[in-house]
Amino acid sequence: SLWGWDAFQRRIRHTGYGARGNSWSITYTKVTPTEMQGEVRGSDQEGLTLLGHVTLKKVDANTVSYRVEGINDKGEKVTSTATGVRQAKE
Repeated sequence: SLWGWDAFQRRIRHTGYGARGNSWSITYTKVTPTEMQGEVRGSDQEGLTLLGHVTLKKVDANTVSYRVEGINDKGEKVTSTATGVRQAKE
């Protein structure tokens, strides 16, 4: 499974808010046992919106890579990538 997804789950929605007033909503669909893809919608405190495609890939048991490609409402192409390490549960 991909960190908590069982064999029967196919879609999950994640929403959140940032410290700078930004917000986002991502709907993921599991493509393979180690990859999820989805659509992200977000906005920042100035009202700039983003619509894009997000890909999460499991690198190893504790690491995932993240990539977002989209276009903001100014018509600018936006790409963001990151690699994260899963935090231990307390």
